[in-house]
Amino acid sequence: MFNQTDSVETIKNSFQSFTKKFPADIQCSDVLLDECLHFKELMKIEKKLFTSVENSVTFTMSSYIKSKELDDVFPNLNTVLRMFLSTAVPNCVGER
Repeated sequence: MFNQTDSVETIKNSFQSFTKKFPADIQCSDVLLDECLHFKELMKIEKKLFTSVENSVTFTMSSYIKSKELDDVFPNLNTVLRMFLSTAVPNCVGER
């Protein structure tokens, strides 16, 4: 996803690319960028919560949005997080 050290340009480029790949799921790359920048500032305030190693940062972000009922504040970011968390990751190893 993104972290606190990523620049605004890095985040902007990432989400412009993402919205081109999934235009039906995301309203607008600029709206998503604004949500991410606002959430990045929120992460700075809630730093203790987001530095926990107990869960992945992505899961913690999604849980935080749900627990604080911020779905309407960060609708696109919430969609992106759910897409990321529901993507299957293969855990198989190739055989020789």
